[in-house]
Amino acid sequence: MVFASTADVKAVIAKAKAALKPGDVMSIQRLLVLPPYSANIEYRVAAGGAAIHETEAEFFYVVDGSGVIETGGTVVDSKRSNPHNIAGSALSGATAQKVTKGDFLVVPEGVPHRVSQVDGVLILESLHVPRGDAK
Repeated sequence: MVFASTADVKAVIAKAKAALKPGDVMSIQRLLVLPPYSANIEYRVAAGGAAIHETEAEFFYVVDGSGVIETGGTVVDSKRSNPHNIAGSALSGATAQKVTKGDFLVVPEGVPHRVSQVDGVLILESLHVPRGDAK
């Protein structure tokens, strides 16, 4: 088992905020790791690019703030960022979901997604969950 207390989460949020450099849209800091799982804090101050995680679902919990997360559609300017992920500048034909503190959403593996609007600051906990053996 791994554990992060409220104090640990607050410390990682502070670390993410402090790591944000001028011009950055976000800072991501690791919260917990229990291979093959990882949980992160995403401290976002602006909209970001699109992603597809081909072998992992991504669970998002909104810790604080509000914004819009888009899912679906197609990735604009897509390029492979590593063997299991595709990145791009935006999404075309996506569905927008307004999110605010306390909301929770799951993006299945293979689904394009992005944060397309941030209202001030948006702090997310994100958990990457690899697809299990489907046999």
